[in-house]
Amino acid sequence: MFTLPFWATPAVILVVILAGLWLSERSSANSPSPSPSPTVSASVSAVSAADSYELERQQRALRVCGETAQRITRGATVGEADVEGWVVEFSAVSPTSPNAQVSAPDLAPFLRFLDGKTRARFVWSEAPELAKLDGPTTFVEVRHAPSPALTRTTLTFFGRYVSPYFIEEQRPTFMRLAAALADQLGATHAGLYARCERGASHHLGTWFRGETPGAAVAALLVWMGAHAVVPFLDEASLGGDAGLFESAVAFTPVAERASRLDRAGIAHIIGEHGGMIAGKPAGVTTLSFSFRDGNRATRASLALARALGVASASAQ
Repeated sequence: MFTLPFWATPAVILVVILAGLWLSERSSANSPSPSPSPTVSASVSAVSAADSYELERQQRALRVCGETAQRITRGATVGEADVEGWVVEFSAVSPTSPNAQVSAPDLAPFLRFLDGKTRARFVWSEAPELAKLDGPTTFVEVRHAPSPALTRTTLTFFGRYVSPYFIEEQRPTFMRLAAALADQLGATHAGLYARCERGASHHLGTWFRGETPGAAVAALLVWMGAHAVVPFLDEASLGGDAGLFESAVAFTPVAERASRLDRAGIAHIIGEHGGMIAGKPAGVTTLSFSFRDGNRATRASLALARALGVASASAQ
């Protein structure tokens, strides 16, 4: 029988070990990498697709709204087909109550809040055609900006709430709502307009109210003139610093200037731009505009600013 020399045994063992390692590495190199779980892969794809769709939707809405806004500044008439990317906004200024810093104004007749005091559903029983609207992107966003003397309250309507504002026959519902909200808030100035969801310029102004004719003019000037595509109110001539028109206190100096015009003078100026005035000669006054020509309120605001001497040099 053949017997290995004593010195060969370790060498054989080493060769066997090395051969095993080589075969193992070769097998690993030729085998495919493990694939991710089908469930995980599908989930990642679904999230990516949803994010991509939402991004595309936002970009499209921004583009469409911007194009519509450009048409409006040229006096175009807009309708229900033009609502993509838009929101409707009601803004009001009212005297600050002692507890305004810790308590928001009572809007219970109009809204049912979903998350504290920021996002809500519309529930006002006197506008059932709005209250019945629903959808995941249909809500009202509420913002309060209290200062020592005045509080600015803004309600922004999103989603399916927007379309009725763009339909001439249904727009009076929003105007009735604006009047009721102004009463509820005890507003000294209030306005109703639209803007691109991702924009700051105000368009399609339809309704503005004040405690006096001058206060109504101030509402129109601040919400439309100070927030036009190219703002044309001159802060210096109104005795204000930079950023005046982002504060509720802006209405006081503008209303003081506007008090120089009587009701007849206001009616004449806005009438040349399709505007109407309603209310008592020295009491609560409402200015309203149709937007068959969507730029009427802005043009009337510019004409009033020029008449009062508060238009910027570039707008003279």
